[in-house]
Amino acid sequence: MKIRALTPHTGVEVLDVDLRQPVEGTKLRDLLANHSVVVFRDQKLSPPEYMKAAQSFGEIMPQMLERFTLPEYPLVGFVSSEDTDKPGGKRMIRGEQYHTDHSNFAAPPKATLLHAVTLPSAGGDTQFVNVHASYEGLSPQTRARIDGLKVLHVYLSSRSPRRKAVLTEEETKRIPQTWQPLVPRHPESGRKGLYPQYRPHGAHRRHGR
Repeated sequence: MKIRALTPHTGVEVLDVDLRQPVEGTKLRDLLANHSVVVFRDQKLSPPEYMKAAQSFGEIMPQMLERFTLPEYPLVGFVSSEDTDKPGGKRMIRGEQYHTDHSNFAAPPKATLLHAVTLPSAGGDTQFVNVHASYEGLSPQTRARIDGLKVLHVYLSSRSPRRKAVLTEEETKRIPQTWQPLVPRHPESGRKGLYPQYRPHGAHRRHGR
């Protein structure tokens, strides 16, 4: 397994690996914890192969909105240029702007895995922000001021800059919201980082440290 850095601070590329074959999960999990983004190029995975590769990083979390999953494989979600905000509704671009997935759950996923199937000839890029470097670049005074804050994470906020799927009544009852630390500590690397969010309802300071 050959490793090549993508930038000085974020991301590595794993070379000479076929994810259809068994891989050492511990090594991959360490790369993700230490570099935040791990890239495998030229992979051709069926949905079962994709799920098996995902399990190298941990247990698969069910998708929040079942309508955007593969019927035969409900643990696999999809993002398409044909997505609409509701059945028969307006076309929408899901995941268009800066966000983090499923952060409104008390135990959100440790990572998101993306597998490109069909790409446009231009655009369609996926970009990443290193939240550890963002936090470490703040002044000591700012870090001390925000370390104890928590922020309410919801699925749909009035401050969201993008249109999102319209929830059914059942989805509205089922989808949670939760308070997350603004500055969580990564459970594996130990680094602190800024939790991406829109601050929909302000923040509060937790009791204790």
